[in-house]
Amino acid sequence: MHYAILTYGSRGDVQPFIALALGLQQRGHQVTLAAAENFKAFVESYDVAFFPLRGSVEDLLHEPEAIALLKTGSAFTFIKHIQKTGDKTRPQINEGLLEVCKQADVLITSTLNLFYVASIAEKLDKRWAMIIPNPPATPTREFPFADLDFIDFPAYNFFSYRLLAALYWRAYKKRVNAFRGKICCICLMKPAHLHCIISVSN
Repeated sequence: MHYAILTYGSRGDVQPFIALALGLQQRGHQVTLAAAENFKAFVESYDVAFFPLRGSVEDLLHEPEAIALLKTGSAFTFIKHIQKTGDKTRPQINEGLLEVCKQADVLITSTLNLFYVASIAEKLDKRWAMIIPNPPATPTREFPFADLDFIDFPAYNFFSYRLLAALYWRAYKKRVNAFRGKICCICLMKPAHLHCIISVSN
């Protein structure tokens, strides 16, 4: 079985997936890990096949504006900034995702590629899953989603995850549907299509 592991971000978004790739390889599977091109040497040092995606989030994170936003502690403001900056390279990233996905049997994606990989999986009729190393995003009544922890009681806690999904989709809807049009898909994505989510918390 050939697995394509599709991630994007900083080292913290890549390193956990190297561990997953090594585990799959130990079980006899072929694995290709796709990530920002600056992680080529890092990934290949573990003898994991690497597919470069355009850009470097590491560079974006060290820009003065990004550093200032990180210091505010607001994940939503920071993500909005990354989203806006990433629009410049997203078309090339998506082309890379499509190329590597064509070669694999199963697709495993991180959060930032979620909607695009889901669209590709639908188009190519591939099995896929999403893994969120941290913070956990599987709806629970035990605690609210991070950054939405204004209050803490079961009904609200569960609702906070639904709210997150709606906000996330709203932020990416226009971009994703434009991409889906390019790969000749017919139906529009909706949050309900996020059917396979694995959440792992330290």
